[in-house]
Amino acid sequence: MSEKIPKLLPLGTAVKIKNDTSLYIIISRGFQKKNGEIISGYAGIPHPYGQNDKYKTMIISSEKIIKVVHQGHEDELDIAFTKKQIENIVEAPQNTNDAIKESDLKKDTNDVSIETESEHPYDPFYELKKKYKSS
Repeated sequence: MSEKIPKLLPLGTAVKIKNDTSLYIIISRGFQKKNGEIISGYAGIPHPYGQNDKYKTMIISSEKIIKVVHQGHEDELDIAFTKKQIENIVEAPQNTNDAIKESDLKKDTNDVSIETESEHPYDPFYELKKKYKSS
């Protein structure tokens, strides 16, 4: 294990993040390999609002956390979970985010379904289809 493993904050931890005055409560967490480094990442909801139509869950990397205001509950189950997450990320392949080359894509045009034309006058392409059909 040559990689440095960051700490994984417990659920319910309240954090402040860079360039934001809000407080976020961690509701999920995990590790990710990025550029050869293992980083911890979280999903957080704004306190006191939670998740609703106006406020959404925010993805928070460990690099963005500037202060832990309150640490959430941690017990034996949490420690075992964190240990398993560490084992999984150490064994996981590197996420390179390389773009897939077009030559690597396999195209099978036999599976493409062709929709029938709409003869309905409210079809926005009705006039174009009609013109194309007549030529």
